[in-house]
Amino acid sequence: MELSLATGRQILDAAAVDARHGTLLVLDDTGALVGVDTGSGAQTVLCRIELPAVPVDRSRGVFPRPRVRLHAADDGSVVVVATDAGTEGLVVETATGRTTMRITAVDHHAETVELSVAVLRHRGRQVVLHRTAWNRLDASDALTGALLTERAPAASDDGARSERDLDYFHGPLAVNRSGTRVADGGWVWHPVGVLRAWSLAVWLEQDPWEPEDGPSAVDLLLRDDWNLPMVWLDEDHLAVAGLAGWDREEFEETDPRPGVRVIDVREPERSGDRLLPAPAVPERLLADGSALVTVDVDGTSVREPVSGDLLRHWPDLRATALDRVRREVVAVRGDRIVTRAL
Repeated sequence: MELSLATGRQILDAAAVDARHGTLLVLDDTGALVGVDTGSGAQTVLCRIELPAVPVDRSRGVFPRPRVRLHAADDGSVVVVATDAGTEGLVVETATGRTTMRITAVDHHAETVELSVAVLRHRGRQVVLHRTAWNRLDASDALTGALLTERAPAASDDGARSERDLDYFHGPLAVNRSGTRVADGGWVWHPVGVLRAWSLAVWLEQDPWEPEDGPSAVDLLLRDDWNLPMVWLDEDHLAVAGLAGWDREEFEETDPRPGVRVIDVREPERSGDRLLPAPAVPERLLADGSALVTVDVDGTSVREPVSGDLLRHWPDLRATALDRVRREVVAVRGDRIVTRAL
């Protein structure tokens, strides 16, 4: 299927959802948020959003390209519009267009990472995970803006913990489908990329310090780069772009190769057990439980998530999202929306 966006404007980003208006949300360059039913082609302008300013482009090496990104709740009720390589974002209720909160992260080397944002449902409410400092993540109620991860007072002589204890620049976030774990693709001073994960349930229900030093927080992978494309294949397995290993004695990356590494977060020390080679390093990874979609300079490929066997390849398509309801990949470019069945 191929259609033009009803507003006729340039598409900034798109997100797959399962909502009454369809299975796709599209944000255009005027801030119009459009619900798209890719089956019938019907489109509805849901609201208009104030677009955050895009930072000056300082992209180089592993630094992300500044851009406006759309993050959405699975049911499409809430979206976050945020700037990669920046510090600003808006949380919006799509039914009313109401801005429920503004995300502001301290501008300390913000150009080095995607703005940490994720939306999930937890205990019956929509929750936004967002960076509030270079080394601090917080969670807030998406509809009220209420902070859910209030910490105790900062460090003092009696040894109270502080977010400053974590020498870590938070990066892109990925939450598994059940909302039990989050992965964070940030970095530490050397500089070196450190892929981390921890329990969302413990963080949101028991200990607001869990991302800093909680027992469920674990470093999964060290790399020379960061902002790595990643996606959860199931509750416990995280797929990450690239096959490079790490020599802990020499503290350096070894044998960088294109492909996808699959990490079992329960046994991260065995992260080399599943390597799925590919012709190029993926620029984006998408998954729906039964298929792994890789997007690179050669187009879009569909792979079997266990063996990595190539099932389908579209050289003319650069997928943006994966519609799990209709089992289609979605690509946007200019004012065009293209879908292909898995």
